[in-house]
Amino acid sequence: MAHAPFDSPLAADTAIDGRVSIAGQAEEACRALFLAPDEALVVTAAAGRAGQDAICYLDAIGALPGRIGGRREDGFVLHLSLTRARAARVAARLLWQAEQRGRPVEQRANPRIVPLHRQVTVRLPDGSAAEGRIDNLSKSGALVTLAAPVPLRVGAGVTLGKRYATVVRLQRDAVAVQFRLPFCDGTFHPGLVL
Repeated sequence: MAHAPFDSPLAADTAIDGRVSIAGQAEEACRALFLAPDEALVVTAAAGRAGQDAICYLDAIGALPGRIGGRREDGFVLHLSLTRARAARVAARLLWQAEQRGRPVEQRANPRIVPLHRQVTVRLPDGSAAEGRIDNLSKSGALVTLAAPVPLRVGAGVTLGKRYATVVRLQRDAVAVQFRLPFCDGTFHPGLVL
């Protein structure tokens, strides 16, 4: 992707919480402080070196890919790699966030529930199975804490119970998946069993 700055009346202190993955490793919590429209200070415990690729998944903003420009005591500087169109959308969301400070806002398209039946078997691409607990569930996906570490990567196809899904995010002991077919209104309720 082309590295493209964008015009925006952003305050220099626009900071957003989220998660960061460095070079495809497991995610860590982070806070991105926007130093410029195409540059952010990523405050995190994750270790990264200059030149490594990283992706920040920021609340209400989405995935922001970039390259680490240098380490700082509390994190690193991330030079964002965005197309001009994506940069304009990010700028609009950041501006909206700045305007909405102090107001609770639900950004997710599908509300989350915690189902009554939380235990689920996760079938891995190699056919093996892992036991997990559903942390939250939406019509389009789920976050599952796994009982033991498993070899997964983003983009892998898995099965949650009887539902086909794709891994979209990895955390230390959990996996976020997107269902291939979302639930419809009539079948989505706290009593459902995957």
